[in-house]
Amino acid sequence: TPNNNGINDAWRVYADPSCFTDVSIRIFTRSGELIREFDHLGYQWDGSVDQAMAPDGVYVYVVRMRFTNSAQWYEKAGHITLLR
Repeated sequence: TPNNNGINDAWRVYADPSCFTDVSIRIFTRSGELIREFDHLGYQWDGSVDQAMAPDGVYVYVVRMRFTNSAQWYEKAGHITLLR
C-alpha cells in the first residue's frame, strides 16, 4: 500500500549483503513485462513505473543471488499485490 502513510510504502528484499554477491532483482507485470530491475539489496520498490504510480494489481518478482565465496545460486520468485 504505497500511499505515504509510513506503513508498507515500499517492497524490498531482506538479506544479509555480506552473504550474497551478483544480485539480480526483477519485477514484472502479470503479462511478463519487465517494469523494474536492480542489482543491489538496498533498493526499495515504491510501486512506481516510469515515475508514475503503477496500477493496483499483482506483480511478479524474481530474485537471483550468488552466495559469497561459492558458485551456488539462490533463486526465488513470488508475487506482490499492489493496493492503494
